Formats: sequence, structure tokens, C-alpha cells
Amino acid sequence: MTAGQKDGILGIHDMRMLQPIAKERIHGGAINMLEPTLSNLIITGAADKLVKKIDMNKGFKPVSQMQATDAIFCGEILHNLAITGCGDGSILVYDLDQEKCLYGYGADSTGAVHCLKVMPDHSGVVTGGDGGFGLKICFT
Repeated sequence: MTAGQKDGILGIHDMRMLQPIAKERIHGGAINMLEPTLSNLIITGAADKLVKKIDMNKGFKPVSQMQATDAIFCGEILHNLAITGCGDGSILVYDLDQEKCLYGYGADSTGAVHCLKVMPDHSGVVTGGDGGFGLKICFT
């Protein structure tokens, strides 16, 4: 089990022993996104405007980082993509294999994107933010 904290610390707990096994400050601000991948990585996004890849097989250490346009408030993983919602109202999509941002989209002109969800059929993303309205972005 993993936990991201407001102080940028990533905590890892072994639920079999009910004991912490790793604890390290990996971000300079609150960890607002923490998502596992199928390839033994944990992807984090934080208020310090960074997306980090954490390798579970290398002692839960960051192996790379990617820059965002503003604080990251939310995110999800879709295959090898990390989709993040940022404080400036943008949604940024990162290729986790190439470790770079592929594109961005202005989803909220009023403020931050606070939540997003990939649709069950993977056809798009639904967002919510400071603008007070939901937005569906289609992957076509």
C-alpha cells in the first residue's frame, strides 16, 4: 500500500506485516496523484509541478521526472500514458516510455482541474474544476 502526503513524502507499507517499509520525500509539495502501472511503477504528480516515475523494483526510488505547467491536482494512468489535471486549468498527457509530455489541452479557463476520470470505454476523459462545469474530452 502506498500513500502520498501533503509534505511530499511517499510512504510504502507492507500490508502483510502492517509495517512501513519505505518513506522518502520525493516531492517539494503535496502529492496529489499517486497511480500504479502494470509495469511495477508508481506515477506521482504533485504541487511542485513534477510528474515522477517511481520504480518498485529499485527500492521505491524516483527514476525520472517530467515537468508540468502548474501544480498537479489529479491524474490517471491509461496504458503507458499519464493524464494529469493542473492548477492552470490544463490537462497534460505524458508518454511514460518516452518520459515526455505529448500534448496539453486547456480544460478550465477559470482555474484548476481538480478531478478527471478516463471513461470506461477509453474514449475520452471527463474533468471537473474551478469553473464549476464538467468537460468531456474525446480521444479521436
